[in-house]
Amino acid sequence: MSEDQLQLDDAVQEFVKNQHDSPGVLTGYVLISAEEGFHPDDGAPATNYTFALMGGDLPAHVILGLLDYAQAAFRGGVRPVSDE
Repeated sequence: MSEDQLQLDDAVQEFVKNQHDSPGVLTGYVLISAEEGFHPDDGAPATNYTFALMGGDLPAHVILGLLDYAQAAFRGGVRPVSDE
């Protein structure tokens, strides 16, 4: 992994650790970004997508599981865990 990727990996892991009261072991993350811009040749609108995986790589079943969970959560198929 490049130095930039290592810094991103550290920052994301620190962010995730600060989201929960109970300690745990982070086993994976998938970061997806979209950047809007314009094609350099013809000026047409363009979207660039970037994917970053924990440690630079994850098994396919972990990536797909995280993406499936995110889809279900955003569509309302996953109930949040109660604090009680």
